[in-house]
Amino acid sequence: MNLLIDTALKGSLLIIAAAAASYFLRNRSAAARHAAWTGAVIGHLLLPAISFVMPQWNLGLLTPPSWMNTPSVSTPAISSTEKPAAPATSRATTKTETPAANTPARSSNVVAPVTPAPVKQPSWTDKVRASNVSPVLLLWIVGSALVLLRLAVGTWKVGRLAKQGDRVDDGEWLSLTQRLANRLGITRPLTLLRGDKLAVPVTWGVVYPAVLLPPDSIEWPEERRRFVLVHEMAHVKRFDALTQLVAQIAIAVFWFDPLIWLAAHRMRVEREHACDDYVIRDGTKPSLYAGELLEMVQSIGAPTRESAAPAFAALAMARRSEFEGRMLAILDSRQNRHTLGRRSAAAAATLLFALIIPLAAMRPF
Repeated sequence: MNLLIDTALKGSLLIIAAAAASYFLRNRSAAARHAAWTGAVIGHLLLPAISFVMPQWNLGLLTPPSWMNTPSVSTPAISSTEKPAAPATSRATTKTETPAANTPARSSNVVAPVTPAPVKQPSWTDKVRASNVSPVLLLWIVGSALVLLRLAVGTWKVGRLAKQGDRVDDGEWLSLTQRLANRLGITRPLTLLRGDKLAVPVTWGVVYPAVLLPPDSIEWPEERRRFVLVHEMAHVKRFDALTQLVAQIAIAVFWFDPLIWLAAHRMRVEREHACDDYVIRDGTKPSLYAGELLEMVQSIGAPTRESAAPAFAALAMARRSEFEGRMLAILDSRQNRHTLGRRSAAAAATLLFALIIPLAAMRPF
């Protein structure tokens, strides 16, 4: 548990650095800001592993709290030449007196009866202490299990929607998908499914990605089909499903750190902005795209439509809680909509490791 607290403190510095980088990149593309937040989350997870192989750099700036120290209870060893103490007798040693001849002898072997004390049943806290498991560690295990359970339930929901959906075999959809994949440089096979309860398109899968379309997608015009596929295929090209999974694992490990939740939220926001930039660069008119997204968002929560799968298990195209910011970004003609090039990505990775290595070696306590 001490390692987790130590890593959370160091990871907080990474997230603060990502927030500062995001501020200075406010006039740059959403892809660059997403890379900054993603690097902080990945670095947060890498810190414990790198700490084991890096030499220690002891600073001694902080004093660890008492609950971080688990003192070991040791039993003093008894020498083989040392005899155990004699048991205490029930008679008290008194001043030696010579009894008088006419005084009757008193019996010294009379012992008063002793009533045994009632045996107290150990509570669950006593059992935890007896098993040498720290209550703080037990609390962390429970929190991590709940986060992983949420992820498992969301994954099960997505799998159920995919199982109930129908594979799209329409020639127009498949031909459009192939043309867009060639244009975006996507070589992984993409599966199109059509569900009967979704309100917005949903993408998931890293190695074998899939897109689940709403039931009314069969009636969509050509323009709407194109920008929906461009947005969802941008997720596939950027490996957003993988970075989203990494973010959920980081939340499961460091769920007690509010900054990791903030970083995961900002990753999701900038991720959607980056995919919207793909749509605008592909030639879709911003006003038309914003209007179509508004119509999708309005259908979320309708009696015949379920909301999209949880954001921690799949990538939904639209969410009500984040729609206002997306609309402003889509309609802002001054937005930088470039992608993150290979050189920029390599520079960001180099900077990340330059921050992680000294942090991993540092021992603040």
